[in-house]
Amino acid sequence: MKIMFVCTGNICRSAMAHWLMEKKIKDNNIKNVEIYSCRNICK
Repeated sequence: MKIMFVCTGNICRSAMAHWLMEKKIKDNNIKNVEIYSCRNICK
């Protein structure tokens, strides 16, 4: 499974969500999950 968190800057929100999800996955010994975060530039 792949999970991607997206926000407009990838400075705080998506990066924090990425970290929190990685911690939850690790704490619950869940395998085969990839976590990503990125930015979406909206003009």
